[in-house]
Amino acid sequence: MGAGWVGILSVELHFPENHSLKGKRKELLSVKAQLQRRFGASVAEVDHHELWQRARLTLSCVARAESASPATGSHSSHQLEQKMLIEAAFAD
Repeated sequence: MGAGWVGILSVELHFPENHSLKGKRKELLSVKAQLQRRFGASVAEVDHHELWQRARLTLSCVARAESASPATGSHSSHQLEQKMLIEAAFAD
């Protein structure tokens, strides 16, 4: 029987230009769709539902090898910072 890897990454997001919950939801839909498309990740908003400039996302990926799972390293976080132009920091 083969083994696999499950990677879990939790990120705290800050949307400084956002001024409403409606705007935050629009941005989060885009972020979640891009992570799902780019990495095949399952993504959920897990905290800060009532705040309009903050969100916490948790994503998970399953892969055959540790290096193939983007959630096991900083690759997903780097993509969030560089490609989507939002501030992302690893959550404690």
